[in-house]
Amino acid sequence: MVVPGSRGPVRRAGTGADPAHTAEQLTLSGAVDEAAFFQALEQLWTDLPQLRARVALGADGQVRHWLGTQPVQQPERWEGRSPAALKAWHRRPYELETGELTRQAYWTDGGGGQLNYLLGVHHLALDGYGYALLWQRLAAEYRALTLGQPRPAAWADIRPVLEEEAAYLASGPRRRTPARWRRCIPTDPPNRPHCWNAVWRGATAPAYNLA
Repeated sequence: MVVPGSRGPVRRAGTGADPAHTAEQLTLSGAVDEAAFFQALEQLWTDLPQLRARVALGADGQVRHWLGTQPVQQPERWEGRSPAALKAWHRRPYELETGELTRQAYWTDGGGGQLNYLLGVHHLALDGYGYALLWQRLAAEYRALTLGQPRPAAWADIRPVLEEEAAYLASGPRRRTPARWRRCIPTDPPNRPHCWNAVWRGATAPAYNLA
């Protein structure tokens, strides 16, 4: 079973959303073991308290204090959500001090055989690189459960990531990126296709093999 990552529904729904609101969707097709998927998801959230953080904000809106964490939350089940409802879900402000750094939802297709999981995360907790690591870990947890294997080893060494980041910060594309986003963000990227396409040109939705 292959799980492709997709930004499409949220890109369409994101008009007017705070730029700090991010979201991605996974669609699982084939012989989906829903119990194993949700168990893997719960394990992932247990291992990542930063996604359940509670923070105190100053008058300027900046984070001042870490207040602890929220318990692991189960995703909300949806059936028949309209595009308008999805847009409202994505736009709704995050209640950071209560621990709402993330929001989750899932739904199945009418005939079964496909599970859609939607994850929204405040940019304070996760970025695009972090999403990729999150999906890879979720796939590894799910694969171990369905194949009766031990849980995956600890998270990989962060040093190669830091080295890649340092190389990017010293590169020509890094020097061009801020100007591009300054042109796009104030007018909402989904309404500026030339900006959005420049950001994602050449990118493809990642696929995570859960088989």
